[in-house]
Amino acid sequence: MKDPERTSYLNKAKKFLSTPAGIALTLLCAAVFITGIVYLITTTKILYVGWNILHAPTMLLLNILPVLLALLLFFFLTRKIGFSCSLVGIVLIFFAVVDRVKVSMRQEPLLPTDLTLAKEVIAILKTFPVYQLVLIGVMLIVFAALPVCSFLKSKAIALPPLPRILGLVLVLACGFGANHLWYANQALYDSYPTVDNPYFQVNQYNTRGMIYSFLHQFNIMQVQAPEGYTAADIRTLEDTDWTPSVSTEKRPHIIMIMGEAFSDLSENEHLDFTGYRDPMKNWKEICAEEGTISGHIVVPNFGGGTSNTEYDVLTGCATRYLGSSLPSYSFIHSDFDGMPRQLQKLGYETLSIHPGYAWFYNRQNVYPDLGFAASYFLEDSFDLATQGYGGYVNETATMDKIIETLDTHIKETDTPLFSFTVTIQNHGPYEKKYGTLEQNFSSDIELNETQTDLLTQYFQGIGDADEQIGRLKEYAEDSDEPIVLVYFGDHLPGFSNGMEFFWITPLMPTARRRNSLPFTKHPTSSGKTKAQKHSKIQKRQRKSACRRTDSSTRSSSALLCWSYSCLTMNPLCSMKIISYAENC
Repeated sequence: MKDPERTSYLNKAKKFLSTPAGIALTLLCAAVFITGIVYLITTTKILYVGWNILHAPTMLLLNILPVLLALLLFFFLTRKIGFSCSLVGIVLIFFAVVDRVKVSMRQEPLLPTDLTLAKEVIAILKTFPVYQLVLIGVMLIVFAALPVCSFLKSKAIALPPLPRILGLVLVLACGFGANHLWYANQALYDSYPTVDNPYFQVNQYNTRGMIYSFLHQFNIMQVQAPEGYTAADIRTLEDTDWTPSVSTEKRPHIIMIMGEAFSDLSENEHLDFTGYRDPMKNWKEICAEEGTISGHIVVPNFGGGTSNTEYDVLTGCATRYLGSSLPSYSFIHSDFDGMPRQLQKLGYETLSIHPGYAWFYNRQNVYPDLGFAASYFLEDSFDLATQGYGGYVNETATMDKIIETLDTHIKETDTPLFSFTVTIQNHGPYEKKYGTLEQNFSSDIELNETQTDLLTQYFQGIGDADEQIGRLKEYAEDSDEPIVLVYFGDHLPGFSNGMEFFWITPLMPTARRRNSLPFTKHPTSSGKTKAQKHSKIQKRQRKSACRRTDSSTRSSSALLCWSYSCLTMNPLCSMKIISYAENC
């Protein structure tokens, strides 16, 4: 038999929850609860964050407010409290999980622009192990089923049309007003404390909250015109003929390759390859030869964002100056006077090679805008079924296409060729990427099984790239044609344990990206060919300032100056490589 007192209490509670005050209190409690869950998922130092919130409580309120407004919006639309709470909660928790995964793999939080990369994300997911895909699929099904079930089960609260319409208008007005006053306010955002380095975006999200930070990023995506910019000045520059006089002397073919996640993690005092094949054997031998220049570059991303490095290198412009979280290629929609187009003016034929999907980062449209007359992508030039390794087209097949296109060009024409390639084999994730492998290195630091395998998988891919570097060197030395080869990495690898390796080993002091590996072959005064090798110029970055090269650099190393200067934001870098090609 039911307890009358308990039944009476429940009836009173239900009656209160159907009143405006009860509805408001329920939604407010739900907003606080959802915000707390998001914080727990995305924040790694919850105690420090709690301490900062005590000192800046409005920071927490700025995370709760959007959740509350979203709950009110869906309530006024559907009149269902349960559905509103489950829908908003599931969406935000899903975003929080995605943020946590992205941070672990790329040390970058969830950004509004990630919502535009659905096709790219799906393509990457296809390379994940089956068990991970199953877990992701189950999670998505559960996340989708909960709001649907809630909608079907929950009862709509009686609410006249006029209050609903007024409520919707008020919610939207508050949303727009709050966004203008607070979420778009850069000074306010910067005034809040952060855990550890305040310039690291992950720390900003960790402390200030994913919800607040995400909405702030949404407001600052638009590129702002730099100080002193006028459209008239740009038109004047565009109308000026910057093309240098073309030399009648034969110019070299330029083969430029950007290696996927190619970096010097192996050059660390805590890692040893005695008894194993050094994954950068050929690279180090070339760098050790007389006349070789080697060093490092700083690129605009960690663990991903390949197109940003491409943009910096091919245009001479800097991603960091765009002031946007969008991929740099998103801003190229018409002819761009970058390096490929400048070389075309000197009589070069231009082509690009990427054994990935043409639509990834919109390369199929961006490459022609940059001045590439021909492009070779996965869809038309490679076969993943027969050439795949670790989920992507292997290094050997990529190098086959580079050499094949150069051979064909040499046989069919006397004009010089500029060939630009972005490799893809060693793209993460690295968990069992190449299957079960024997450990290929030793370390004086104790690593667990997962850490050991991640490095083993990564070094396997680096070793494959290094073998093709050696092959390319031999090809250039055996050729009678003048050839310049350039090789550099796009970013450090994005391991699933995030920055863990860079503190455990410790790799941070030496784990900067290797830049270019060019070899130049051109006729000597005796009419014979001689291999002249160059490599990378070292560059350091101090916070937001970068050191530039000496403008008096010799023309014989100007190609290196170009590769270096692009990443130090030198707007005239394209002119430097043109000068070099002319003098060769």
